[in-house]
Amino acid sequence: MACRRTEQGGPDRAVVVRGGSAAERREIADALQALAFDVVSSDAPLTVDIQPSDDSLVFAEAIDWQAFADGMLTSGTTSGAAFLLVNLDQFQRLRTMLGHVVTEALVREIADRLQAALLDHPGARFLHMGGDEFALLLPGMTETEAVSQFANSLLQLVTHPYGDVAPQAYVTARIGVVFYPQDATDIESLVQHASAIVHHESRHGRNNVHFYARGAAMRATERFQLEAELHHAIRNGELEVHYQPQLSFTNGKIIGAEALVRWRRPGFGTVPAEVFVALAEDLGLIAELGTWVLTTAAVECRTWQRTGQVPIRVSINISSYQFRRLDMVAVVKTALADTGLDPDCLTLEVTESLVLTDIEQTLVSLKQLRAMGIHVVLDDFGTGYSSLSYLKTLALDGLKLDRSFITGLPDSRGDCAVIEAVLHMARALHLSVTAEGVETEVQRSCLARLGCDFYQGYLASQALPAPEFIKLLSARAA
Repeated sequence: MACRRTEQGGPDRAVVVRGGSAAERREIADALQALAFDVVSSDAPLTVDIQPSDDSLVFAEAIDWQAFADGMLTSGTTSGAAFLLVNLDQFQRLRTMLGHVVTEALVREIADRLQAALLDHPGARFLHMGGDEFALLLPGMTETEAVSQFANSLLQLVTHPYGDVAPQAYVTARIGVVFYPQDATDIESLVQHASAIVHHESRHGRNNVHFYARGAAMRATERFQLEAELHHAIRNGELEVHYQPQLSFTNGKIIGAEALVRWRRPGFGTVPAEVFVALAEDLGLIAELGTWVLTTAAVECRTWQRTGQVPIRVSINISSYQFRRLDMVAVVKTALADTGLDPDCLTLEVTESLVLTDIEQTLVSLKQLRAMGIHVVLDDFGTGYSSLSYLKTLALDGLKLDRSFITGLPDSRGDCAVIEAVLHMARALHLSVTAEGVETEVQRSCLARLGCDFYQGYLASQALPAPEFIKLLSARAA
């Protein structure tokens, strides 16, 4: 089989040749080579080698490996088998660092090592599935401990230095293990389960062996479905912006609102923000999502003003990813120009991790935003490591006390002392302080006594859809 693959590694188009003699297959290989495919010849009847060249991957032997493996499993000649999927860690990074030529040599060396490990396992079959994945089928290997030892020995082979091939490379891998027939009864399902668990467990560290567990595979499958639906939701306006009011300790009036994105997934209800926001970051969609929230909130805030509501500030969370990927000054300028919102009505909430990513460039951007009349607040203050050392240099208007300091009020003397110290420092630096996560009246009273400026939390209200927030705003203003 000769195939071309997409950048994501999936097949784009393929040519499959079944049957025929070795000579006939070589003749076909020559024809494919004439069509600009690079073909590597192999005489091993059940081994498929690979040589990537630019964006094409060519399987040397045109053998229907899947059909053969299914036939072997269902023929009754084996009572069980282990299927191992070896996935190289950070393969694209290796390709970028080493270049195509060295990476090709490295992949061939890895394939040779894995094949050599099968010499002591009669009937075992090996397949290079393309790019960074290799499949091993071991009939008769059904004991978990034995398979674990074998799989870990493969990891050692992969991590062993590559000498003259790529001396600077340190290669690791993840291995997914699935058993026949306990976990699946055909080769396609074995591959699917192993791939699901390998890619799910990639979030939990490299250079590990992971055995199939139905729950883990289900989580991976659900994540895949969630990714597809999130793409659709962002592009088709299926998300909502809710608003949590921020109140003044002085007079109890609503002075602002934090804009929080919500996703009502059809058939499932509301997806927790921490789930799909993290997913958006993984998928590279967080910049697009953040820009949409900014524009939507600016439009709605301007609409409230036009309908006679008391002007309030709307706060938008800005991630470090957005700052890295976008020119936030230009994005904000565009949003204000398109919506007509007064810059004084917009607050951007930034995190310590954003500031520390590139403090010099971030400081320039923050100063430009404040020069436009926009307010900038440091979110989750007190949870980082270097707050005091850089706080005096930042262009800020305020701090938001993390909810972890609020939970213990009023009984925790430590929390009270920290909050009091922060308030003294903030007043010296001319910064306002907002407490988030205020859920009880005793917490509110304690913060008021300490001299905090503003607060938000379930005591006042949860985050509300725009129509409900307007009702609350009108009622409080009356």
